[in-house]
Amino acid sequence: MPFHFQWRGTDSPLFFVYFCLSPEGYGRFDYRLLQWADYTEMHFSEEGLRAMHDFGRKQLIEDDTERRTVLEDLSAYEISLRSFIEPRFPNGADAAHMKKIWKDFLPSLKELFIRFGVVYVYSEQPLLAPLEDVIAAAASREGMQMEEVFKNHALATGFTQKEKTALETITIIGKKKWEIHELIEKPLRALTKIFYFIAEDSGSPYEMVQTMTYDDILAYMEGKPLPASVLKERTKGVVLLPRAADGFFKIETGTTFAHWEKVLKRPLQGDIRGTVVFRGKARGTVKMHLGWIGISEIPPGSVLVTSMTNPQMMPYLKNAAAIVTDEGGLMSHAAVVAREMKIPCIVGTRVATQVLKDGDLVEVDAERGVVRILEKAH
Repeated sequence: MPFHFQWRGTDSPLFFVYFCLSPEGYGRFDYRLLQWADYTEMHFSEEGLRAMHDFGRKQLIEDDTERRTVLEDLSAYEISLRSFIEPRFPNGADAAHMKKIWKDFLPSLKELFIRFGVVYVYSEQPLLAPLEDVIAAAASREGMQMEEVFKNHALATGFTQKEKTALETITIIGKKKWEIHELIEKPLRALTKIFYFIAEDSGSPYEMVQTMTYDDILAYMEGKPLPASVLKERTKGVVLLPRAADGFFKIETGTTFAHWEKVLKRPLQGDIRGTVVFRGKARGTVKMHLGWIGISEIPPGSVLVTSMTNPQMMPYLKNAAAIVTDEGGLMSHAAVVAREMKIPCIVGTRVATQVLKDGDLVEVDAERGVVRILEKAH
């Protein structure tokens, strides 16, 4: 069965990714995830891709009640993130006291990450593709490019009500995705603080500690020793596979990980092609950015290549001569920013971060949706 690469990036530890894959979240679909420390790669099967398209069409087009529920859930989750507060520790708190506070905090963090997967999955391009298809057909009928309509909704006067609803829905989801992505940083930073506390308290390497699961952390806060041999094995690589008895994904290492790494990380060939979201052409050297919530300086005139842009990068994006992403559709972070800043942009290439390297000289043709390597970095 062939698998499609979707996304790769850092700042996504196992604790977080595992709960995103709940049965009501990303775990609805046929994913395979590879992990090394906090670096993650997401791949889905042909079956998973079809299921995501079908689910998006049913939830966001065919059933208006479900569509409204999805939008309400996104808004409610955004509100819950805005009210997130980290635990506070009294002055002079010893390790035992801190463990109790962190232990009491863990269930709320778990629930927050589960809910993230449940709502954020609706912003993934394979689920939004049916909406894009409706809008593309309407724009073509009216003699327009689809990106023109996204830039100026007033051009949609000739759209049917169904087509206007599709445009409104994908726009709202795009905005909510941006806000949620920005707000989830605080809970993820809190998780990082837990890892640092455990690393210091136990005298263990941070790289090993950040592979801990919810159950591992809970046990440690209750006074049990770290499962050192298990964690050391995870630092060599983890694959998450559907589906364990509790409905969540299975965490596998060793030979199982090696098998799936070989299956999923096949050599890539062919051109880098994607969807144009803002037209233009640019040449420049590649600046790679893989942080999901982290930031990178972008030298002026560089071509930013990333799995997806994040809100934390906003102050630096003005320096980019062009933007190229692995994932995303016409209302992704990159698409919205590119239209606002008038930066040539191609999204949804699926392979750009795997084919291109820092320092490569490239030409971005955001008229045809093609990226061409002019000179490889030495």
